[in-house]
Amino acid sequence: MGAVTELADGQLCPNLYCGQNNPCSATICPKCGTEQRQLLGKGSVLKGRYRVEAVLGCGGFGAVYKATNLQTGQFVAVKENRQHRTFARFAQEASLLMLLNHQHLPRVHETFLDTVTGKAYLVMDYVAGETLDALVRRKGKLTWEEAKSIFAPLVDAVAYLHEHGVVHRDIKPANIIIVAHVNNSISVPDLSSLRRYAFVRHFRQGKKLVQQFVKGRVPGDGFVTLERGLNRLAGVWLSETSGQKWHLWVRVSGSKIKGWRCECPDGQGRRLCAHLLALLALYRENPSLFTFVADSPSPPVALVDFGVAKVMEPVDPFRPHSSSVVAWTDGFSPPEQYRSGFEADPKVDQYSLAATLFFALTGEILDDALTRLELACKGKPTLPRKPLEITDAVWGAITRALSLDPQQRFLSVRDFWQAACEGGEKNLTIPRISIKMPLKSLVSQLRHRVPLLAPSYSLSGHTDTVSAVTFSPNSLILASGSFDRTVRLWDFLNTKQLQVLKGHSDSVLAVVFSEDGRRLGSASADRTVRLWHLGSENAVIILHGHNEAVLTIAGSPCGDFFATGSADGSVRLFKWKDGQLVWKSEPLGAFVNAIAFSPDGRLLAFGCADGVVGFLSTRDGRQVKRLCEMGLSITTLSFSPDGLYLAVGGEGFGVQLWNLPDGKIVRTIHSKLSRSRGWVNALAFSPDSQLVATASMDEVVRIWRVADGKLLRTLKGHNGWVTAVAFSRDGKWIASGGSDKTIRLWQIS
Repeated sequence: MGAVTELADGQLCPNLYCGQNNPCSATICPKCGTEQRQLLGKGSVLKGRYRVEAVLGCGGFGAVYKATNLQTGQFVAVKENRQHRTFARFAQEASLLMLLNHQHLPRVHETFLDTVTGKAYLVMDYVAGETLDALVRRKGKLTWEEAKSIFAPLVDAVAYLHEHGVVHRDIKPANIIIVAHVNNSISVPDLSSLRRYAFVRHFRQGKKLVQQFVKGRVPGDGFVTLERGLNRLAGVWLSETSGQKWHLWVRVSGSKIKGWRCECPDGQGRRLCAHLLALLALYRENPSLFTFVADSPSPPVALVDFGVAKVMEPVDPFRPHSSSVVAWTDGFSPPEQYRSGFEADPKVDQYSLAATLFFALTGEILDDALTRLELACKGKPTLPRKPLEITDAVWGAITRALSLDPQQRFLSVRDFWQAACEGGEKNLTIPRISIKMPLKSLVSQLRHRVPLLAPSYSLSGHTDTVSAVTFSPNSLILASGSFDRTVRLWDFLNTKQLQVLKGHSDSVLAVVFSEDGRRLGSASADRTVRLWHLGSENAVIILHGHNEAVLTIAGSPCGDFFATGSADGSVRLFKWKDGQLVWKSEPLGAFVNAIAFSPDGRLLAFGCADGVVGFLSTRDGRQVKRLCEMGLSITTLSFSPDGLYLAVGGEGFGVQLWNLPDGKIVRTIHSKLSRSRGWVNALAFSPDSQLVATASMDEVVRIWRVADGKLLRTLKGHNGWVTAVAFSRDGKWIASGGSDKTIRLWQIS
């Protein structure tokens, strides 16, 4: 069998309850209406081994597929990781996860970077069952005895991870699967009943092979491996003459054969080959020859999803914090997990485990850790009152494990569980630490959820409104465009102007860097686009074609293209390399004020002065969907880097946050200002997709939390309209430009 990935036609719908395999050209599922995300098609075979059957889940980092291991017949879960730039580190940590072996944890089989799809994959046991989240929502809160039967093995699994240097980091009800007890016995039909599954010639050959095995007269060819798993038999057949090995398997349900495969020339058709018949008949005659292999964690529970699991290691001061994935779940993650670059610690899992136990016993989700921090700083209770049905011992253990200060939690999850079961927390010494100082220390470290910003400083040099700002991909250079007809490059870390690019005959309205950081594109009211080589004073290419002002410009994630939107109502796509026009859209009927590429590069969102928001296919410029018609001018829009949201801002309505998989508005973010002063001129997502910054007519920049639309920070300093805003790629800086002719910079500290 080759190791080459073969992609099947079509794409699976991201909605796991749909299961539709749609054409690759589809943008909306015709069955359920879900936005398509160019997932793998049903029947795609990864690495020549894993055949995709269905979607188990879909998120910002990629999808999780249910697949069949074509060598063994085992169902597996294949987790896709689109962020493969750190694959070496991803593979290193996955190799350590593969060494884990616990009855309540899915095994990690392998990890690989696929050259065909360009993505990394993690292959694990497939676990069938109902999540704890679904169980509690269906049945209601659990009794202590019911919860105890689930959490005792769960705690043992978490403790096992910690003892082997792994922190899960994402323990929550949705990642805990209640595994049903199953009958591992396999019922195989007798040999005569198998006749209808095979051609006569193969049936006779299979029958002869089995007779030879049973009588002990083993032929030159034969099985070198025999195993049985969950409703499956598998083996490896060795041909002595050719030395070739063939993997084969049969899947059985009840006494019916549901699927099979053999790598021999006769084994992949609609009938059983002789080897498959021999495998079935041999098991019926002597099942003890087959080694049992557990295909899934043991009942009653399994802890799944190692997508953000972290191997504990000494702090390396030379490793950038950005190499770590910052991930959390509100209500289940502790406060220290919200900050960038935090080192994995077992007490993170202890907090999450206690929060999950609280959910199981009450049916309620706790306030997120940051809300609890704010309450604590105000001297208010951070937890609800103890429910009557929960014992003092259990509540005491939960309360301590949910301490906002990690030092006040138990030393281990085993200590936590012992205290819950036996009231042992009364005999354990809790460190006496001042509450206020640890809380203030934690708050000061929460960069991503409540960003703390160093006092701003300004860059001066433009002689008119600063209309655009953008950071280079390496976050070392800032580019700005202005109504003064110039583009300027800044070494903003040293507050030094590097270069002034002149040539436009009217206002510069937008600027963008190429992905390699070697070129800069500028769009102008003079109806042209100029491409500049960094270090050169003259434009390399001057592009004409738009009949009116070029209002906006954006670069594609792949780095090959850039697009422009104009007051002539059209969008154009060009190549960075030579400025060649790829396509021009049909007239959109109004000024195109804003455009943005989707993170996967398939779609180009546009927003117009008549309030229309829609999507163009980057393949041919065809309009594939109209998202909304707001009736108010759209001035800015942006995709979240994880691809889950589209933020749309404009004339007096604030910012609408659209959930792209559902095609629905999640929330509207706005400040209590008049329509004129609340006009959003620009917006930008943080690199981790957790924050959105807005620039408004009221002279301030606002930082909002995407998860709940909460206003986190108001940044003041401009003495005029704020017209532009941007995050640096490393997430450490925010830049804004205004009608006061200045650029303001805030460092996220």
